[in-house]
Amino acid sequence: MSKWFWVLGLTLVLTVQGWCEGNNAEIIGKGQKVSAQDSRPVIIPKPQSATWQDGSLLLNKLIYPQPHYSDISSRIERATLALKQFLQPASPVEGSIPLYLGVVGYDSTVAKRCIAEKITVPHKAEAYALSVSSSGITVVGYDLPGLFHGIMTLRQMKQNNNPATLPYAKIQDYPALAYRGLHIFTGKNALQEQKALVDVMALHKMNNIILQLDYMEYKSHPEIWYEPMGQKQSEIKELLQYCKDRFIEVNPMINTPGHTEWIFRNGLHYDICEDPNPTKKAIPYALYVDNDSTYQFLFEIYDEVIDLFKPTYFHIGHDEPDLPKYVKFPCRSQGFTVRELLEMDIRKNAEYFKNKNIKIMIWGDTMLYPDEANDNFNAKTKEDAIQLRKMLKEIEAQPGSAKFLICDWHYSPAAPKDYKSIAIFKKEGFSVIVCTWYFRENIRSLIQQAMKDQAMGMLQTTWAGYNFSIEANTTCHDQFSAYLLAADYSWSGRKEKANNLGYDANKVFFDDFRTFKQGKQSLQLQ
Repeated sequence: MSKWFWVLGLTLVLTVQGWCEGNNAEIIGKGQKVSAQDSRPVIIPKPQSATWQDGSLLLNKLIYPQPHYSDISSRIERATLALKQFLQPASPVEGSIPLYLGVVGYDSTVAKRCIAEKITVPHKAEAYALSVSSSGITVVGYDLPGLFHGIMTLRQMKQNNNPATLPYAKIQDYPALAYRGLHIFTGKNALQEQKALVDVMALHKMNNIILQLDYMEYKSHPEIWYEPMGQKQSEIKELLQYCKDRFIEVNPMINTPGHTEWIFRNGLHYDICEDPNPTKKAIPYALYVDNDSTYQFLFEIYDEVIDLFKPTYFHIGHDEPDLPKYVKFPCRSQGFTVRELLEMDIRKNAEYFKNKNIKIMIWGDTMLYPDEANDNFNAKTKEDAIQLRKMLKEIEAQPGSAKFLICDWHYSPAAPKDYKSIAIFKKEGFSVIVCTWYFRENIRSLIQQAMKDQAMGMLQTTWAGYNFSIEANTTCHDQFSAYLLAADYSWSGRKEKANNLGYDANKVFFDDFRTFKQGKQSLQLQ
């Protein structure tokens, strides 16, 4: 889903908007600073409840962990080792600082510790509570991810005076949205930056990635390998483990039936493209839907991806099927409407995923008509939109069929109430993830409406080219710093505008990113 045509359509509007916002001092990168007399650290995302107390804990001694949890993966232990390295001085004085680490229900000491420290762990997945006092440090998670998030908050609380300190505080925290994800691409020589981004995500409590696999290596079809943008499966496997170690789930995305230029980049497989002769000598855009050979090829790719990812979700794309003006859709599939081809493709995909225990993610634009959304409504008629949604529910009702998760993408800044498609999908029984881009009012408002309509979560999308790179994409840095805003709003649920959050999103993101990329810090130690 490149959205390039959508971007071009909004260029003038957003240029004017950017000028207006710039003249109102609301540009990302000009956020308010913490005042000099206020020594409280800025925690991103903002905790649900934080009580800051007078005094601070000197970090001049060895950190002594006291584990009260069970973790066969050793992820918490390795995060604790990294935390110790980050907090304690190179030359500690005699003595130690106790670090109590617990998970609710592990043993009788956990509840007693919470009572003694006067903290309560919210009864929610990924929640945690922590205390920093003269007696030491306490972090208790509702579950292991919650405990990990508490450790990430401690890292942000460190004050780099001499010696370093942690302010006395009591924090009780949990996410406003369950699913908090990023959509990113594969890329040539991308692994180092991908890992650094994952560390930034983990530090700021994001928990999901949708990885668009356009130019991944496919061993079942080595002929489509495109070396200038390709990423080896060995790197992807390493990235998957890296994410798992940081409590981040990664699920794959393979576009159908449109946005499939990656298949035809090398001038091959034109027998399975819908329009083999696009104008302007462009690369074919969409798959030949009314053709069994198309799906034999596609499902061989799927088999390989599922074997590598073992996914919970599989994103099949499905947006903008006939968007480019230089191709015909339908073309080879004569006698069908756009909606009928979309239905045909969905049914073939659904049949493939039967009894695989994998949920299907799908973009929602082709299932919306103009009076059902403020933007990104690509159904040809309202009846088409209604019938496509109805068909998904009919498929779901069949024995063994996968459930659909709607990725409801809207990029125009608007008031929360204007994002009315969430309620439409929810009313019809779908799980919904709202999908934002980099315009900060879009991120803030769409997440607010997602919380009101009880959406499952938020996916921050990235359209900075198909070859993953953060540093090289200098014109897209605002897309990357927007990750931090998405992390904050989707966890905290706060309503302030971006220029009132108390930090410079661009500076914080790139400072963190470069620190991790250069190996100056680590979230996990062996």
